[in-house]
Amino acid sequence: MTVAPETPRCPFCYCTIEQPGELPQRKVVEFPIGACHHCGAVYVYDATGHNMGAAFIEALLFACNEDDFLAFSLSHGEDYTDAVVGNYDIYTHTVVPDRAYNDRYVRGALIFL
Repeated sequence: MTVAPETPRCPFCYCTIEQPGELPQRKVVEFPIGACHHCGAVYVYDATGHNMGAAFIEALLFACNEDDFLAFSLSHGEDYTDAVVGNYDIYTHTVVPDRAYNDRYVRGALIFL
């Protein structure tokens, strides 16, 4: 039995999210980014799943309106929390149950703050 891909949801409020992308009012960024329209959580897409630290920092800076002093003065657990959604396929905008989907290897991750 094959498990079907799922629509990506915010891990904080469980509402569906839009596909991450470049935001028109922002400078060019390394990672596609988005925000949950329901709870305001920020998320970034790491295509490889190996650059989650850099993606996390970019999400933190975006959440703090690029104020690096504020971003790096926040404390995990007190000021924010984070979550990772793995096996995200940006091409189909789905979370796949396995690492392989439609003969492609899916290793992307969404990092939420």
